[in-house]
Amino acid sequence: MKKKYFTIGLVIVICTFLTACSDKGKKPDTVSEEMYVIGKKVVKVIDKYLDADLTFDEAYAEIKNLDDQASSLEKNDQYNGDLGVKISISTIQIDMFSMSLPFGAKGTDADLKKDRDDLSEELNLE
Repeated sequence: MKKKYFTIGLVIVICTFLTACSDKGKKPDTVSEEMYVIGKKVVKVIDKYLDADLTFDEAYAEIKNLDDQASSLEKNDQYNGDLGVKISISTIQIDMFSMSLPFGAKGTDADLKKDRDDLSEELNLE
């Protein structure tokens, strides 16, 4: 019985240690500092929009500006993750564009949140 409690305790300690040592919050080595900063700004803008701290038009203008900044960065073969981050940012910008259309298929806040979460995961933010 003591071995069982010891084993359970050991498993809890190991799981806690592994959780504390995760890479969350650390910039991925495959992403340049510039793209990482732009990606973090995109996540913050979407969070502010979803929390109703920014209007749709304000958020869309900021996202479009950040997408343009990401597009203008020089390609660096050392950071092969930059392309994935750029695509994620463009996807968010396209989501917002489709939400602005007065007719036809429209994006939703749920689509925007999913793409925001994907970008956040790609950047190890959460």
